[in-house]
Amino acid sequence: MSKDRIHTVAVDLDGVILKYDKYEGNYIFGEPIEGAREFLKTLVKSYQVVIYTARPVAANMSVKVELEKWLDKHKLPYNRIWTGQGKPHASAYVDDRGVACVPQEKGEVAYRSALRSVAKLVNRNKVKKT
Repeated sequence: MSKDRIHTVAVDLDGVILKYDKYEGNYIFGEPIEGAREFLKTLVKSYQVVIYTARPVAANMSVKVELEKWLDKHKLPYNRIWTGQGKPHASAYVDDRGVACVPQEKGEVAYRSALRSVAKLVNRNKVKKT
C-alpha cells in the first residue's frame, strides 16, 4: 500500500451526524447533531469521507438525492454517499452502534470490554417496566 493512498472513513448518518431516535421514514432527516459539521470538516482534510445509511434499498436513488440536499443545506462536507444494505469498503467506520474489539492490541481484556459495550447498546433502548 502506498504511503500516499488516501484512506476512506465511513460515517453513519443516523445517530452520528443527525439526531435519530427511531425510524420515521426514508425522507425524514432530523437536525444535525452539535459538532457534526466540525467533525466532518476535520475528517475531509485527511480522508475520503463516505456518509452511509441503511435506509431501504428500494428508495436508494431518491434517498441519496434527498440526503445530498440535506447535507448541502446544513453545509456538512463529505465525498460520497452510500445507501442501502451493508456498509461501504473503508479503513475505518464511525457508527453509533459499533463496538471496538482489538484483542491483538489489548489482549483478553478487549473481549470483556466488548461484551460490556454490547450489553450497553442492547439495553439502552429497552423500556423499563413499572
